[in-house]
Amino acid sequence: MTLISVSSMIRGEFHSPLAPRSRLEDLGKFLGVPERWDFGIEDEFICQLGYKDFEISLRARNNKVEIERIWIELWDSLNDVLIPKKRIRLTRHLKVDFGVFLPGLPISKAKMELEKLDIRYQEIDILHDSEFRKVLKTSKKSELYFYSDDNEQSLMEIHFL
Repeated sequence: MTLISVSSMIRGEFHSPLAPRSRLEDLGKFLGVPERWDFGIEDEFICQLGYKDFEISLRARNNKVEIERIWIELWDSLNDVLIPKKRIRLTRHLKVDFGVFLPGLPISKAKMELEKLDIRYQEIDILHDSEFRKVLKTSKKSELYFYSDDNEQSLMEIHFL
């Protein structure tokens, strides 16, 4: 079984085709056929692939389709209450290792872990109508999105650009 390390991805280290700017053909060989395709209607081709808890945004550039963004949804909604997922799924033959960046991680601990990894980040307040309240944008082209629960902002999604 292949291991996908989210901590490595946050550090900007990608060891598989599940990476921004990878070729669609390579991703398809690695993950197989997606469960769903979600096409946008714009001047250029864009679409979104869904693999269980992972979403992958594609864009056509220079006569090839590339991954533009990957994100992992780390929460479920139960009776309109957001709760961290206990298990993250991708495909049957891949296991996801989050290291310390587990669903529901408090923002204070996420900052501490990024600092331990010597990753610079910018903390941004999200003011528009969204369940997200803060985002940590890292120097390694990843974004950690947090929502407010009763005590502190908790990790809700991780994006890779």
